[in-house]
Amino acid sequence: MSRLLVLLLVGLTQQGDDPEPCLPCGGPSAAGVTAVRAKLQDAFGRSMTTAQCDGHLDRCRAIEALLEEAFEALREAVAKGEAGGAIDCVTCDPRPHLFPLYDSFEAVADLLVARGYDEFTGKLGRMRQDLELWRGYSCCGESTSRRPRRNREMDARAALNDKCGATFERNRQGLRQVVRMPDDRDGCYQSRACREATQYNGQFLEAGFWSYDGEYWYIWSDRKTPRGDWTTCSP
Repeated sequence: MSRLLVLLLVGLTQQGDDPEPCLPCGGPSAAGVTAVRAKLQDAFGRSMTTAQCDGHLDRCRAIEALLEEAFEALREAVAKGEAGGAIDCVTCDPRPHLFPLYDSFEAVADLLVARGYDEFTGKLGRMRQDLELWRGYSCCGESTSRRPRRNREMDARAALNDKCGATFERNRQGLRQVVRMPDDRDGCYQSRACREATQYNGQFLEAGFWSYDGEYWYIWSDRKTPRGDWTTCSP
C-alpha cells in the first residue's frame, strides 16, 4: 500500500528536469492540473478508509464520481493543447504536468476496482483507451521521433461503443481489418460464425468474426461465447 501512496504523491507533483523544446501543457498551478490533482487526492483518501465496497456502496460511488470528475477535468486540460488535424501532435509538451496525472489516475482507479467495485471496470476500460491516446501525443516542436500513433483497435472499440453500446463492443477482440461499406446492413450486427476470407461487395475481407456499425465492417480474430470465454477464428 505504501508503494501506491508514493506513486500517487510523487506522480501528482513530479516535474521534468530536462529542458523541453516547447512550453509544457498546463503547470503545477494551472486550473485544470490543480482540479485533477485535488479530486484524485480526495478519491485516494476516501479509498484508504474503505477496505471493501461490499456494504459500502455509497462510499465507492462517491469515489467513482470523483474519478469521473477528475477524468473530465483531465480531458479538458488535454483538449486545450490539441493541434487540429494531427493525430499525435499537440501545441505544448504534455510530459511535465499531464503525464504524471495519467499514471496517478490509473493508480487510484485500479485501487477502486481492487476494493470490489465491479461496476467501474467497464468504464475504466474505456477511460484507458483515451489515456493511451493521450500518451501518444507529443509536442509539435519536438525534433525527436514521434510516440506511437493511436491504436487502430482502440479507435474501432470507441466507434462501436458510441454506435452500438458497450456490451456489443466487449464481445470481440483482436482486430484484423476495417473496411468502410456504408448502409450495407441496417444497424449493428455481429456474426457468431467464423467466416473464411472472401470477396464481399468488391472488397477482400480477411477470415474472422464480422461486426458492423452501420458504416464499417470490422473483422476480429476472437469472439466471446455466451459462457464468457473466448474462441478464435483461425485463418
